[in-house]
Amino acid sequence: MVSLARSFHLEHIDVVIETRLTQSSNSIGNTNRKPCDVTFSSPGEGEESDGDDEQDDLLPKFCPHVDKVFISTSWTNGITHVGQSFEGRADEFRIVLRKYAVECGFRFKYLKNDSVRITVVCTMRESKGCMWSIHARVLHADEFFYILRNKLLTRPSDVVYDLKKDYGLEISYRVAWLGIMKARGEMFGAHSISFDQLRWYSNSVMENNAGSYINIDYDDQNHRFVRYFISFKACIDGFNHCHPLLFLDDTFLKGKFKGNLLAAIAKDGNQGYSHS
Repeated sequence: MVSLARSFHLEHIDVVIETRLTQSSNSIGNTNRKPCDVTFSSPGEGEESDGDDEQDDLLPKFCPHVDKVFISTSWTNGITHVGQSFEGRADEFRIVLRKYAVECGFRFKYLKNDSVRITVVCTMRESKGCMWSIHARVLHADEFFYILRNKLLTRPSDVVYDLKKDYGLEISYRVAWLGIMKARGEMFGAHSISFDQLRWYSNSVMENNAGSYINIDYDDQNHRFVRYFISFKACIDGFNHCHPLLFLDDTFLKGKFKGNLLAAIAKDGNQGYSHS
């Protein structure tokens, strides 16, 4: 109060002191008010005023503040990362998304909106070029809704375009591809190193899962990997209790060294793998 009065250069202020008596039942609700006059000397009269410095020092003592935390503050943590799951499926994801947009202060529109997948973009995508978007879909493993990446892998053409657009640099497709391969090797390990670790993996399997069958086939003259077959002991034993039905399927490997991954599956789900 003193600091506030001095900031307005007041020389006179009325202070009302109110005393409430609660000891006697006859005095409940009665108050005694006694106004008193307080006079301040203006700056320059008597002592020198410290000005703003004194005001800043006294203000916290007479005017404490309590920070207000709104209930909606936690809504910004509703959406955090790729891979985040929502057990309530599409309905829960929509609710969390709306709260997130309200607290962050933006509007969105649905490109896809059903019980299986939801794709959302910013309403200013066309007008101001806002590229914010989010995509979520249900995974049948547990029927939860998951936030997914728009593009799972960075393509060399994307790198060529981004470098040209952001930095004015022109590079060839091959240079971009080599850069991506090197970056993936730093993050996930090189393909050549992973093939070399097959010996360690085979020894570890035989030590911890005795009775398994593993075969590594490689070219001694050229020192090149040919194929790799593995069947765990539990799978071998399981085939004795399966129906006499066997399913074979393979998939192409898209890494540096190509090849195929072949899987043999019985009706009850026991598997054996062959990589070549």
